Amino acid sequence: MTKEIQELVKVTTNDRGEQLVSGRELHGFLEVRTKYTQWFDDMTQYGFIENVDYSTLTELSEKKEGSRFVKRTIINHAMTIDMAKEISMIQRTPKGKQARQYFIQVEKEYRQSLQSTPSLSDSINAIVQHIKKAVEEDILAKSYTYNRDRVIADIRNELTELTEMAFTPAPQLNQKYESLTSSQLAKQLGFTRKGRCAGRDLNRELAEIGVLEAGYDNSGKKYWKVAPTWKSQGIAVERSYMGSKNWFYFTEVGVQKITELAAAGAINVH
Repeated sequence: MTKEIQELVKVTTNDRGEQLVSGRELHGFLEVRTKYTQWFDDMTQYGFIENVDYSTLTELSEKKEGSRFVKRTIINHAMTIDMAKEISMIQRTPKGKQARQYFIQVEKEYRQSLQSTPSLSDSINAIVQHIKKAVEEDILAKSYTYNRDRVIADIRNELTELTEMAFTPAPQLNQKYESLTSSQLAKQLGFTRKGRCAGRDLNRELAEIGVLEAGYDNSGKKYWKVAPTWKSQGIAVERSYMGSKNWFYFTEVGVQKITELAAAGAINVH
């Protein structure tokens, strides 16, 4: 959903790609005065079928009564977005019209996002180009000593990531890959050296202030990893790829925090 559309009622997507709406949330938005269970029973009289148009859920509700909180099991329903649109129209109220138009727009954007999922041929071409770029960077870059095993590992990592991207639906893909490597973030911050050299400079600076800490593989080789206290804040995601144990990406939260640290002078950008 784009930022231009204000979320009126939460729409979720299940493992089968179906968009679902909470019956109780819709009931609340529509400001229906009838008790939810009675209202929903009335709506089903319009021909909606359980396990086709909706499914019944049991949820735990906690409400304050007097000075204490009381927990109760309540009935809710997960309805398809088509059912939500029809129910909204049935209300014949301004709120109902608003909800129906909102669901139509949400559904339209979801379908557009599915259509934007890369085709297999596009993904194969992207894989070839990324492999070519990886080889050029790792073999021809003057600042990087040729290492056959590392080049092979990097190519495998590119192949693994791009294959995953090829079969990930666009909404999840956009969310998952909104992240930067150390080299990309270093460039964004203004480090003067290029590529991996800038990334290594940034990593050393982050290690100085405790954001990163050293780890060692079975052969005793040192690599950087995110310190637990910073990792718990969600500043980075780690990926375990073939031939590489220090592969992490800074999330949107991490980029913001590290940018603030640089602006405050805690990180020496050079």
